[in-house]
Amino acid sequence: MDIHKPKPWHGIREFLKEYMIIVVGVLTALGGEQAVEWLHWRHVAEQADRKLAEGVSADVFNALLRVAMQPCVKSRTLELSKALLSDEPAWRGTTGYLMPNIVKSALPPVIREPKGNYARNAWDVAVAQGAILHLPDERVSAYSRIYGFSQKVMEQETAEGDLEARLVPLAYDQPLSREQRTGFLTVLAQLDYAQTREVSWNQRIISDAGQLKVKPLPGLKAALAQVRAQRGPCVQDIDYPGA
Repeated sequence: MDIHKPKPWHGIREFLKEYMIIVVGVLTALGGEQAVEWLHWRHVAEQADRKLAEGVSADVFNALLRVAMQPCVKSRTLELSKALLSDEPAWRGTTGYLMPNIVKSALPPVIREPKGNYARNAWDVAVAQGAILHLPDERVSAYSRIYGFSQKVMEQETAEGDLEARLVPLAYDQPLSREQRTGFLTVLAQLDYAQTREVSWNQRIISDAGQLKVKPLPGLKAALAQVRAQRGPCVQDIDYPGA
């Protein structure tokens, strides 16, 4: 068996020549691998950014609608608080506004505001796959705040619904003692606080989404017009910076 031994180097120039060939080959291979990886993550990041924006588009739609209705919500709260502060021994049952597309409960609502369908799936996926590491820092920060506030809004909506349920007895005519009235006033105050926090978080969503130039889902103007036709002029117009 013939064994081909490497040729001995004849001087430093030949050594450097062989060395440079090896170095250039290694660097070329590494550069090509990095280029492929960069292209891969660029594609993943672009897809994640698109999905994140789609999620924000739905969240900002809900946020704008909720903030627009806040004057109506406050008006109803003040109406109930004034009635509960009355010295009249008899309570006259009262029911609140209920959007037509909401499934009706068995018992009439005294206050039941619509709850938005906020989602954070796109953020969870982007974090899990590491895509956010390849997005601009300012976009990641804005997305993080938006999806964080969306989570807070959903949790607050659950608490809001529980408090709304505790006011259902006020839908019926009945005698109410001062102690009972004070108890319902306490629940109403807790509900007012929950609603105020929820609106504050929705306003933060609107602000950050506007900076990202994300447009809300189509149909916002039509939805606002429908709510205004049903609830009256208390539904306010909202200036959205991303429009």
